[in-house]
Amino acid sequence: MLRGYMDARDGVQRLETARESLSPEQLLRGEGRDDLEAALAEFETAHDRGSSPLLWPVRPIPVLGRQLDTFASMADATAATLEAGIEGIERVNDEVPADTEIESEERADVLRAVASIAADLDTEVAAADLGPSDGLVRPLADARRRLEMELDGLHRGLVRGIGAATGLADVLADDGSYLLLITNNAEMRAGSGMILRVGRLDVADGSIAIEDLQSAGAPLDAAVEADSELLDNWGWLEPAQRFQNAGVTPRFDVVAPIAERIWLARGGAPVDGVLALDVVALRSILEATGSIEVEGREIDADNIEDEIFVQQYAEGVDQEERLGDIAEGVLDALQDGNWELATLAEQLRVAANGRHLLAWSADPAEEQAWEDAGVAGTLDDDSLLVSALNLGGNKLDQFVTIEAVLAVEDIADGWLVTVDLVLRNDAPDDAPDVVLGPFGGSGFSRGEYVGILTAHVPGDASSVSLDGGDRGVVRASDGASEVVGSLVRLAAGGKRELRLRFVLPDADRSLVVEPSARLPAIQWQTGGLEWSDEASKVLEW
Repeated sequence: MLRGYMDARDGVQRLETARESLSPEQLLRGEGRDDLEAALAEFETAHDRGSSPLLWPVRPIPVLGRQLDTFASMADATAATLEAGIEGIERVNDEVPADTEIESEERADVLRAVASIAADLDTEVAAADLGPSDGLVRPLADARRRLEMELDGLHRGLVRGIGAATGLADVLADDGSYLLLITNNAEMRAGSGMILRVGRLDVADGSIAIEDLQSAGAPLDAAVEADSELLDNWGWLEPAQRFQNAGVTPRFDVVAPIAERIWLARGGAPVDGVLALDVVALRSILEATGSIEVEGREIDADNIEDEIFVQQYAEGVDQEERLGDIAEGVLDALQDGNWELATLAEQLRVAANGRHLLAWSADPAEEQAWEDAGVAGTLDDDSLLVSALNLGGNKLDQFVTIEAVLAVEDIADGWLVTVDLVLRNDAPDDAPDVVLGPFGGSGFSRGEYVGILTAHVPGDASSVSLDGGDRGVVRASDGASEVVGSLVRLAAGGKRELRLRFVLPDADRSLVVEPSARLPAIQWQTGGLEWSDEASKVLEW
């Protein structure tokens, strides 16, 4: 039985390595079979040991029998999952064209085929029964918990991949138009960059084209219809009149309809949905398509950040126009189709995980697909998201780093969550004036960062506070969340420390730390765990 446990442990380790092979984008490649077969062999050996006739007399014994039942269930469930993954790879190799270039009219069918294969695999994962969890000896309990986490991670990845493939297939298969928002991470809003360029993305017969790309422009004379909480919290920034300030909430399901209404109020043609891309999303596409040329300059995945964040300002060109030209060039390269679908899918997954690619649709089924794909930009009732909204009219967010140390303490009426935040402004003296500021008439200093640090915490949190800023700006409900914000002024070379605190009910034993879409990403720590917020992170205690 000990040898069987060791085989199962080795199988879990192999599964951790092989899990990426079961993602939809890797299924597109039809690769990874060797890793899956190696993991399967470990679990089959473990199953054979657990099924040995020598152990039959143990099964009726309550304590020992429970160990054996769990052990056997773990091996059976994982073996079934791995067999389904191997079958999925075989189906991809049979059903998906082996050509690296797929014609535009084929893309929707390929995506649907992969979504169907991934859905069948997810059905197997969801059906996995790992046996009893109570009363297990420590090593087996730890192994079961690790396996449960791996299968849960696989399930969540498959659901996201299926949603992305299904949603994108629907977009490519049905002719339609989408409002395209191009955002800049050098001037941040809540959970996304500031909207600086807008246009229409038309889809017909699987092909895409950009029309009417223009500056975000001046504010409307009157506000469009908007979420009442948004107006109560941020009305003074005119989010329902300015594209640039629509993103004061990270809830893209609120931001996108407002952006659509502003677009229509400005005379834009009706659209079926809204897409938002920032520099990371553009870089991800370039990773798949290769370089483009914009006004005689070669732009690729390695230099696009520098071109958008620094060089265009140093050259004194119309920054919004140059940003639009780069975005249009990237999407034209995407339309040309000289790329591998699996590489593009993999790169877009990275962008989507970090809120660098967001999508909204007025059609409930399509919006559900975007939610499943993790690109809807919604916040759940266990979400924690930290943002810094730039109010200085400069491009300093690229030089402002944020570190966050999170701690959870058991108290009498629940869980006290403390997040110690450190902001540093590392703006260089030699950056272009338009990057360093100050914005005309603002009264701010050169290189000074002025913004609102905000935190969206679970809506059932109490005793929410944010200390260390210059003054409080907001503390109110925002959908399923509670938002608190404080004004922060930070001179070049300076540092500020703030403390976020809130209490969760005793029943709440997890948080999902959501990505901020900042560049550089926020660096998080809790206990011995460290990560960058380039994707959501589930914390449990």
